[in-house]
Amino acid sequence: MKRRSLSDRTFCLVAAVLFPAIALSSCSGGKDSGMSVSASLLAELSGMASQGKVAYAHQDDLVYGHSWVVTDIDVDPIDRSDIKSVCGDYPYMVGFDLGGIELGDDSNLDGVPFNLMRKAALAHISRGGAVTFSWHLQIGRAHV
Repeated sequence: MKRRSLSDRTFCLVAAVLFPAIALSSCSGGKDSGMSVSASLLAELSGMASQGKVAYAHQDDLVYGHSWVVTDIDVDPIDRSDIKSVCGDYPYMVGFDLGGIELGDDSNLDGVPFNLMRKAALAHISRGGAVTFSWHLQIGRAHV
């Protein structure tokens, strides 16, 4: 796994904090509609609930599955999903873990490259889905 310099690590930490805000600001709602992103999301989820719909979420859904994995980030259309293959549609929400970014790693603790994570998140948002980010810090891991 490639290690980056301290300045690159600082950039990654800043990017990890700013990226979710940037990604979420591209969701429907936000400044153009006069609603905050959280209010827009709450309204959408409330609407689903009132119609008896269920919003399903799946971690790393767009980057690997039962018998496949995205290998060429630049050309993959990010359109595969085990949930879609079984249910006919993507999950409403997908999640990604940022663990490892604080150390300057190129991939998270599950081996998902951060640049793939960004591409998958933006693709899912463009389809009308929601994206979550968790961050399991690698506290105590040696900085080699």
